[in-house]
Amino acid sequence: SWDTEDPGNNPGLKTWYLNWTTCAEYGGPFDCVNCQTVCPFSHGNDKSAIHNIIRGTVGTTHLFDGFFANMEKFWGYNTQLSDQAHTDWWYRDLET
Repeated sequence: SWDTEDPGNNPGLKTWYLNWTTCAEYGGPFDCVNCQTVCPFSHGNDKSAIHNIIRGTVGTTHLFDGFFANMEKFWGYNTQLSDQAHTDWWYRDLET
């Protein structure tokens, strides 16, 4: 939407806006990251080439929104990782 949600948003860009005031009161954006976890657009392009097609479709029509939301749930993209999974990610062995 073009409508901003919060005085901290930069108007003039058609995008999804975060309500920073509410988020900060809840402890975000860094304490919970729930919005980032459940957002279908936060999943990397390395998952599947179909995601680029879905992004383009969602950006131009709302006809398939329900279908895509159900597919996101079906494939488990809308779940928060466990604390152990986050810890494992931060301490993984990076070969350089």
